[in-house]
Amino acid sequence: MDRYLDTSGSITAFSKEKIIDCHTHVREVNDIQKLVDVMKEANIDMINVACLPVLLDEYVTQNLLGLLFKVQKPGKIFAFGGLEYPNFELPSSEEEFLKQVEELMVLGFDGIKMIEGKPNARKGIGAPLYSHIYDGFYSYLENKKIPIIFHVGDPGSFWDAKRAPAFAVKSGWTYLDGTYPKKEELYGEVEELLKRYPGLNIIFPHFYFMGEEGIERASRFLNKWPNVSFDITPGIEMYDSFSRNSNEWREFFIKYQDRILFGTDNDYGDSINIICTMRRFLETEDEFSYWGFDLKGICLPKDVLEKIYGGNFIRYTGEVPKDVNVDLLMKKYNEIRKQVENSSFGEKLIEEMDRIYEGLSDLL
Repeated sequence: MDRYLDTSGSITAFSKEKIIDCHTHVREVNDIQKLVDVMKEANIDMINVACLPVLLDEYVTQNLLGLLFKVQKPGKIFAFGGLEYPNFELPSSEEEFLKQVEELMVLGFDGIKMIEGKPNARKGIGAPLYSHIYDGFYSYLENKKIPIIFHVGDPGSFWDAKRAPAFAVKSGWTYLDGTYPKKEELYGEVEELLKRYPGLNIIFPHFYFMGEEGIERASRFLNKWPNVSFDITPGIEMYDSFSRNSNEWREFFIKYQDRILFGTDNDYGDSINIICTMRRFLETEDEFSYWGFDLKGICLPKDVLEKIYGGNFIRYTGEVPKDVNVDLLMKKYNEIRKQVENSSFGEKLIEEMDRIYEGLSDLL
């Protein structure tokens, strides 16, 4: 039975829509089974693994993990691949990212994951999101109608020392010293990018951090760029914004029902509660508390829920995940293995590569 635990601990039945979680992550091999367990307990039918681009040493295994999950659970797992930055820097030619995205599609990825618009990543890259270095990459994605999950921005509180939450401070996600791009600068870069490539099929996660910007601004953005969508992956702070004006946001969700996708950004320590909280918000009119926020549900109609829970994602990807090219995957594994062995990545990554190989060898 679909269920959530309310504040009294009782179990309440949910609706029975098929659910695709469009935004999850796998950080190491052991996470695969954890996510399988979450899928089973929360009655999630299919998931999409968003593989982080290789901007840091620890991300070098991301694409391998996404494809490993796909081949271990055929027909259940989508995966969006991330770009690799040579020597963790921008390449010298736009041909580099074009070649990479072509290879990612041949490997069997269903789309692209970008985190290049997160302020710390954008600062590290040192080039605008519309930089010419991405021209071949964006042109390919636009022409092939390949979907992108594109993290741009963060909550406004992350730029404010008085309001920044403790978890953001701990994670290094506060942008207080003036060296990081501001939220409005990032929005401006996206506007320029979409002017150049209006046909890009972009899903902006975390509601593009526009929950706090208000209904009018979110509406203007969606009206201006008909190919883009928002996912409702928490930060829970945006649900606080929705709840403060729940009737009007309910109308927004109904009006833009074809442009909103369900995703969780899985937190293994609290995944079930997060999923249940999101479903309670979407399916009921309950007033309840979560993470110190007072929330109020918007009780969406069944046909709207069906689109948010899966129909809108399938419109981007098709109903069936692409097959993985196992031979090319093994070749890619060997390339990355040599890269790890000949670098200063450390024993932990070498051990993780061994675990990935064990998972792949079962398929050969």
